Amino acid sequence: MLKPKWIILTLVFLAVGGFGGYFITSIVISKNSTSEATNVAKVTEASKQMRPDAEGVEDGLTKTQSQGAVVVKATLLPEKSTNSKLVIEIVMNTHSVDLQQYKISQLAEVSFGSDPNTQNFKWEPSSKDSHHMMGYLTWNGEVNTGYVNISLNLKGIDDIPSRVFIWNREELKETNLK
Repeated sequence: MLKPKWIILTLVFLAVGGFGGYFITSIVISKNSTSEATNVAKVTEASKQMRPDAEGVEDGLTKTQSQGAVVVKATLLPEKSTNSKLVIEIVMNTHSVDLQQYKISQLAEVSFGSDPNTQNFKWEPSSKDSHHMMGYLTWNGEVNTGYVNISLNLKGIDDIPSRVFIWNREELKETNLK
């Protein structure tokens, strides 16, 4: 038979160990949450600096697809685009998918109401965080001046077959992509 003294010491030991484990776990979770919040803040701040008019408000140049576990925001940047290239800012956010696995330049296609073009894309990430990624997708090719709309299709992000972002000519009438 165990003596009451040993029973009490065992219970105290278990209680101290349990509380210690709880506090250590809380600290680790808190640090991870702070790190993720910091990364989100960095991506948001970088987006504000690059395109302050698109933050928080979707104008005709910013489009969002929220399918699956990844939210993708695409902003056509006419101030960086010409008749021989299109520059699109891509911002992706998730809490469960590793975004670094995607080769954005290989998943993209652009069209002007005709056959899609999958060549001549360049991806320049400005944030490489695996859950909050941002960068520029540039397509180098001749912009069809008779277009009705410009369409960007990103394929296979988070097993979503197709995410299509469309900018119509009316939205671009005040830009150099008329």
